Amino acid sequence: MSTHRLTINGKSHQVEAPEDMPLLWVLRDLLHLSGTKFGWGAGQCGACTLHLDGRPIRSCIMPVRALAGKKITTIEGLSGKGDHAIQKAWHEVDVPQCGYCQASQIMAAVALLKTIPKPTDTDIDPAMGIQFIGGSQTVGSNHQLMRQADAPARQMLIAAAAATWSIPEGECHAEQGKVLASKAATMPVPDSKAVALKKPAEFKVIGQWTPGVDNFKILTGEPLYGIDMHLPGMLYAVDTKCPVFGGKPVSANLDEVKKLPGVKDAFIINGASQPSGLRPGVAIVAKNTWAAFSARKQLKVRWDEGTAADQSWNSYRKEVRAGGGFGRRINNNYVGECALIAAKVGAPVKLTRDRTDDLHGDVHRADGLSATWLQMITLDKGRIVETNFNDYPLLRMNQALAIDIHINSGSGFPGMDEPNLPATAAAIPNAIFAATGKSVRDRPIRKTDLSWR
Repeated sequence: MSTHRLTINGKSHQVEAPEDMPLLWVLRDLLHLSGTKFGWGAGQCGACTLHLDGRPIRSCIMPVRALAGKKITTIEGLSGKGDHAIQKAWHEVDVPQCGYCQASQIMAAVALLKTIPKPTDTDIDPAMGIQFIGGSQTVGSNHQLMRQADAPARQMLIAAAAATWSIPEGECHAEQGKVLASKAATMPVPDSKAVALKKPAEFKVIGQWTPGVDNFKILTGEPLYGIDMHLPGMLYAVDTKCPVFGGKPVSANLDEVKKLPGVKDAFIINGASQPSGLRPGVAIVAKNTWAAFSARKQLKVRWDEGTAADQSWNSYRKEVRAGGGFGRRINNNYVGECALIAAKVGAPVKLTRDRTDDLHGDVHRADGLSATWLQMITLDKGRIVETNFNDYPLLRMNQALAIDIHINSGSGFPGMDEPNLPATAAAIPNAIFAATGKSVRDRPIRKTDLSWR
């Protein structure tokens, strides 16, 4: 452990930290500056971008020992009141969506405009990095069901109005939210399948555009996400799972790990027997995230690998076609695991997983162009070979093709959502065949003799 003097946002800070501790974790865990985010943890995604002497750098791979005499600027120090021109522009056009990476995007944009005041697309793509977003099928899947649920209520309101005014129901219609709710409640409930629904041509846009309510907090780096929270006495945990799905720990060098710097506890999690439940593994709890990450590198586990240890991609691909995006934490068992660890150590706990944890321990699914052109998950002796986005890449801005989007306005709810993504894997090879006569049978396409410019 060493003493380091850092200049951050114009103020001097003294911290006690290992020399190899990345600046990211100094900021987040020791100084509680949470605007700089943890993403892949490999210096690739850019979520941890900040300025070092005015230049954008990835703080997740910048060791604290290299920062003496340097000026560090985070999103919290970009402006006093969130009134930097870039922050104002982001807010005015409502850029944030989930918003997690927007602080880093702003820092990258500020650095770019300092060196190139009027950048072209060629300048922007490499400077700003990956730009993508997931969708949701909630609205698309439930729109018709909601219409069928609402239509009987509308009909009851119309019946109430007709009875009150002594006129035929056909002369009444519901509009602008003005209703006779108390009388309508006494009306018989119509069959939802028998009530006529509006035709799509009769749809109206209701309400008004409302920007994100948390935009200002996102653009100024205020604590907002679960990973940003700090509680008195909080400890920081990581977990390790068997590299083979279905495996469980038999033993581990827990006594050795407990003696490592910053480590508070280490223990085996027995987990559940069902695949969707809490997976068995080993938990390490420490004073900060970097201490937990570092201790995990020294962890040695003897695994019972179970029946999946003899599986490989070559045999698996003969049985089923699969692929797609990593993780998305579709199984929320990490919440239960964090609660279990907190109960064991008797303190609030923040459990952090990196992208390798997700890639090796969560659900894989199709992810549109990236999966079709670039991504492939392979198994060897029951283990997923790919480790992070260096060998499981996402499509970047400067790799993307120009795409014309046509939104289907047929009988269903018009719009786009995630169910469109898997279809891409078939649509692109079909288009290639139609254009060239070449049949594409394997994924990803980058492993064939095809390429695009």
